[in-house]
Amino acid sequence: MLSREQNDFITRTGKGTPAGELMRRYWQPAALVDELAGNRPIRPLRLFGEDLVLFKDERGRYGLVGRHCPHRGTDLAYGRLEDGGLRCPFHGWLFDIAGKCLETPAEPPESNLCANIKQKAYPVVEKSGILFAYLGPGEPPAFPDFDTFIWRSNNGLGITVGDLSHQLAEYFGTKDGVLVTSVADDSAAFKSGIKAGDVITSFNGSEVTSPSDLRQRIRALQDGEEFTVGVMRDKKPLTLKGKAETTRPRRTYRSVV
Repeated sequence: MLSREQNDFITRTGKGTPAGELMRRYWQPAALVDELAGNRPIRPLRLFGEDLVLFKDERGRYGLVGRHCPHRGTDLAYGRLEDGGLRCPFHGWLFDIAGKCLETPAEPPESNLCANIKQKAYPVVEKSGILFAYLGPGEPPAFPDFDTFIWRSNNGLGITVGDLSHQLAEYFGTKDGVLVTSVADDSAAFKSGIKAGDVITSFNGSEVTSPSDLRQRIRALQDGEEFTVGVMRDKKPLTLKGKAETTRPRRTYRSVV
C-alpha cells in the first residue's frame, strides 16, 4: 500500500508539485469546442489547481487566461467579449488571448499603464473538437500528429488539415488559417487546385481561423454546390473554386476530410 507521501507525490498536480510540473510540459485537454457554443463563448475552468477562463474572441481564436483580473480581482468569467478580447466587467480592462492588456479605460488618454500589464495566459489549440492547453514553461512542443486528430467531413472534400503554427503563419505572412497536409487524388479539393502545403485562409468569403472553423463551413455545403477557397501558396494569395461532392474519394492509408 502506498504511503500518504507516495500517494501525494503521484496525484497532486498543483503548481510546483512533481506530477503537476511533469504534466504541464504536455498538451492537456481543457474543454470541448461544443462547450463554447452559443452567443457567449466563455467558460470558467480549473486545471492543475489554477482557476482559469477559456474564451473565443471575435476572430474565432481561443484564449485561456487567469480567472481574476489583475486590477481588483474581478471574475473574468463574467467579462464581455468585444474589441478583440475579453473585457473585465468592473473597470473595463481588456485582455487578448495572449494575456496582453489592450485597454484601461479609466486612465487618461496619455497613460501607458496597459503597456505594463500582462495577465497570465496559456496557448490553446483545437484538435477534432477538443481544446488542448499547454501550461508549461517556454514554447509549447509541437502537437502530436496522430491520425486521431485528423477531422473528417461528410462530403468528401478530400483534404487533411492541421493548425497553423506561429512560425508558419509568419513565414506565409498571414495571421490565421489552417495548413493543408494532404489532398486525396480525384477529390473535390484536388479538382479545385488545392495542394498539400497550402494555407487555407478563407472559405466562401468567410475567414478561416481553425480546423473547426473550416469544418463548419464545409458541412454546410450541398452536393454539387460551388465553393470558393482563399489560400496562401509560396507567400502569394490565390482564389480557387470547386464543387462539393457527397461521394467520398477512395481513401488512402491516411484519413481524409
